[in-house]
Amino acid sequence: IESAADEDGTVHPAAGWTEVVISAVRPARVVDGLITGWHNPDASHLLLVESVAGEALTQVAYDEAVAHRYAWHEFGDAGLFLGVGGCRTCTSSSPRTATPAP
Repeated sequence: IESAADEDGTVHPAAGWTEVVISAVRPARVVDGLITGWHNPDASHLLLVESVAGEALTQVAYDEAVAHRYAWHEFGDAGLFLGVGGCRTCTSSSPRTATPAP
C-alpha cells in the first residue's frame, strides 16, 4: 500500500511489485497507527514500529513496558502506537537494552 501512495499519503490504484522499505529513513505515509506486541530490543520489528511512531515514542513505550513487566512476544501484551504528530513528552534517550520480563 505504501508503494501506491504519493508524498502526502494519498493512495492511488496501483499494481505490481514494490521496492519500498519502510524505516525511520523512509517512514510510513499511509498508516498512522499500529497495534503490536512487544519484541526484544534487537528485533527488526522495532524498526517498523519506529517508522510509524518515531524513535522517541517507541523508546518511551519500551521503557514503560520493561518497567511494568509487560509480557513479551506473540502471546504477551500489546501496545497501540500512533503517529509521531503528538508526542510532547517523548524524551527518553536510553538504548533499548533492558531485558523484558519472562
